[in-house]
Amino acid sequence: MSSQTPVSFSSPAKLSYDEVSLPNIGSVQEIILSGSVKNQKRGIPLSVALTNPDGTVQNFGATLSASGGYKSIFAINDNSLHGKYFIHLSYDDQNLGILSFSVISETISDSPKNDARLWSSNSISDSEFIDGIEHLIENEIISTTPEKNTFEREIPDWIKNNAKWWADDLISDKDFAELIN
Repeated sequence: MSSQTPVSFSSPAKLSYDEVSLPNIGSVQEIILSGSVKNQKRGIPLSVALTNPDGTVQNFGATLSASGGYKSIFAINDNSLHGKYFIHLSYDDQNLGILSFSVISETISDSPKNDARLWSSNSISDSEFIDGIEHLIENEIISTTPEKNTFEREIPDWIKNNAKWWADDLISDKDFAELIN
């Protein structure tokens, strides 16, 4: 009869970031998983299962140091899926818990940019443009502070210039979102 020594964390598992933005082409954002396990056994790795936003799972092992410490790096690049990732940790067939992080995309589809182009040339009304911006906010594509998330139906002329620049890719999605905030 074998008895298993309970496994616990000496230092709880933690991630360097809970949320990262999808990096630009050619760039990488690293998320570091670290912690330590008590009562580790030599030669038994920490089991890590990464569940991607599309439901696919990647399994791998993390080697523990003599003191039970571990560190794993998740590299997020421009081809990574945006959404929520889950990390399931286990050691010696015992569940140690689940952590998660999110990858968000800060790019905005072409449809709102087209609306901005039409609005900046007076082809659609202020009200139609505001409806589109409110849709982006409600769907958390862009964010605004709570006290600023209601729009007046009259828009200053300078915002129309910024919308045209954004539609023509002269300013970034992030810059446009900050300007309308």
